[in-house]
Amino acid sequence: HLIAEKLLWQWFNDAEHTGMQTLPRHYESALLDASNAAEPELRNPYDRVSHKYKLDGEIILWAVAEGDQLRKNLDMLEKDFVSIYERTPDQLKPPERLNRNQINSRLAAMKKPEYAHILSNNGRGWYEYTEKRMRGYARLRAAAKAVELKSDHPLL
Repeated sequence: HLIAEKLLWQWFNDAEHTGMQTLPRHYESALLDASNAAEPELRNPYDRVSHKYKLDGEIILWAVAEGDQLRKNLDMLEKDFVSIYERTPDQLKPPERLNRNQINSRLAAMKKPEYAHILSNNGRGWYEYTEKRMRGYARLRAAAKAVELKSDHPLL
């Protein structure tokens, strides 16, 4: 709903809009507005991770949100991380891709209080977002950076 609201406002405030059609520029601006307008309890932990680990941390958060699985083990997360890294635009991509041990280390850190326990782990290696809405927020942030994640619907 937030993206739709921001999209309509982008279109409405665009002096050059014609007819009843939105344009890609309206959608791109709406994604940025929506990510900036998100609730602080979503935005702040996400920003802590992205400030500490730069885009590597964001790609890990995107990997947790990739596809339709709510919980993922290290094997799945590593595969999704590599896939997203390859799809990330070159100007945003970190120069070196993280290896499995580095990914595992980052995942463990994201369970700590300094990152507001953004991720949780069931003790058997399965990770998920502690706050379920964070998954949607991570997907929004990926889209705002032109990184398309796999559908979160199991039939698509």
